[in-house]
Amino acid sequence: MDYFTLFGLPASYTLSLEPLAARYQELQRQYHPDKFASGSAAEQLAAVQQSATINQAWQTLRHPLTRAEYLLSLHGFDLASEQHTVRDTAFLM
Repeated sequence: MDYFTLFGLPASYTLSLEPLAARYQELQRQYHPDKFASGSAAEQLAAVQQSATINQAWQTLRHPLTRAEYLLSLHGFDLASEQHTVRDTAFLM
């Protein structure tokens, strides 16, 4: 499940932070590991993993740059493997 689906939002660069933050709080209340402290070891592990995914999704989607990189990765572009560097730096001056 991609991060946009997890948060119930359309996969778009243009994203309002208000609904994103509200959904983040809702998901954290629902899946926070403390809520599963008396559950089985499997339930506790699942809660920790789900909470970590929610946190990673929040960190990714709330920042425009990481959101753009994530959107590109959903469409098959791997920016981490890009090796293009500027050889002629004169245009930067």
